[in-house]
Amino acid sequence: MRYLYQLWVMFMINKRRFLVKESLKRKILSRWFWGINIVLFLLIIISFNIDSIIRFFGGDFKDTKTLLVIDNVSIYSDFQKEFDRISEVAVTEYQLKSTSISLSELQKQVKNNNQLIGIEILPDSSNFFHVNIYSQNGLSSINTNLIQSSFNNIKKNIALKDYGITKNKMDKIEKAVDVDSIVLTDKVVNNNKDVTAAVTVITFIVPCFFLITTLVQMIGSEINEEKTTKSMEIIVSNVPAKDHLLAKIEACTIFTFVQILLLLLFVGISYLFHSGSVGTLSEVSTQGFTNAIMSDIFSKNLLTMIKSVLPILFISFCFTLVTYALLAGVLASMTTNIDDFQQLQTPLMMIISIGFYLSLLAGLFEGSIFIKIMSFIPLVSFMLSPTLYMLGQVSLSSVIISSFLEFLFLLIVYHYGIKIYRVGILNYSGEHLWRKIIKALKTN
Repeated sequence: MRYLYQLWVMFMINKRRFLVKESLKRKILSRWFWGINIVLFLLIIISFNIDSIIRFFGGDFKDTKTLLVIDNVSIYSDFQKEFDRISEVAVTEYQLKSTSISLSELQKQVKNNNQLIGIEILPDSSNFFHVNIYSQNGLSSINTNLIQSSFNNIKKNIALKDYGITKNKMDKIEKAVDVDSIVLTDKVVNNNKDVTAAVTVITFIVPCFFLITTLVQMIGSEINEEKTTKSMEIIVSNVPAKDHLLAKIEACTIFTFVQILLLLLFVGISYLFHSGSVGTLSEVSTQGFTNAIMSDIFSKNLLTMIKSVLPILFISFCFTLVTYALLAGVLASMTTNIDDFQQLQTPLMMIISIGFYLSLLAGLFEGSIFIKIMSFIPLVSFMLSPTLYMLGQVSLSSVIISSFLEFLFLLIVYHYGIKIYRVGILNYSGEHLWRKIIKALKTN
């Protein structure tokens, strides 16, 4: 009898593997799958190289703009040096020319030529100098900022000389005060909590969010398709309902991961073939700030935190993923068409959305009791616990406890979900369905 039981188990496992293999074949070998992925690949390539495409088609930005400067303060050489340095990040090419023509003649030339920008530098006793900019139809904010930034730097240099302040002294004046945060315990302190929360959400939570939502919709669509075509009766007559559901979860999960890996591959290839990026003034002004923030986020202490929580995060996510997949399969078995399933899955989407938004707000509402309690609630804890841990609001043991609670909830959903699935999978009528489900839950 023992050998017969082992043969039966192997036979059923092979049937489940067959269902998984056939489901993956139907998805991956379909023309729609490859067609959509080709389109996605092309769109990602285009997105990464949109600046090169813009340059290829051309436009007014490719025309060289000429700056005609009437200098009444004798700072043209300083202006030329500063403007050439700052305008390196701009897309448009500029040409500076000093001119001795009258102001009326300058205005006349600028009025008749859109590519000309007139600049008049006048003395100003209260503010060193004054600048008038003349254009045909007004200047863009980029052109205005380039010119204004150049003159601001010149004014600063003139002020340094007039007041006898050396550059080294000015650097010391402008240098930020060093403030050391001295912690009297061994607890890791993160000074950029809101930024860290955003990075955690973007890096870990957003991919998990989209993976779960995609998986839920895919499982529901497949089960409803099989019920609609009546093929479910043939399948369930040969394979137990439990194995059918597990095969669906396994196949859809593998397919979703394959799709994500393909997208990552497309992004990697697009990055390798990226021809360059458009420089903007914002790049120069925010570069130092960005470097400071990133150095703080990826400091040694925080990297240690990421490494310590990553295995638990992965395990918790796997528990949550299977739980959502089971719930999606059970809900799909209770419906008779895809429209009913879309309505029935709304609570699931609301639950995962609540967890997503709470993880975004965790950095803002520091020490929130409600968010800490929610971090132990299954279905949302996998998003909240790692975020709170990265923010230093909960300990690693709290993350482990929330993962354990997620596992217990998974066992409960599996135990009762299979009973409901057996009843609902062959049900084609919504009448007395809840009565049948309650009766199924009461059975052993």
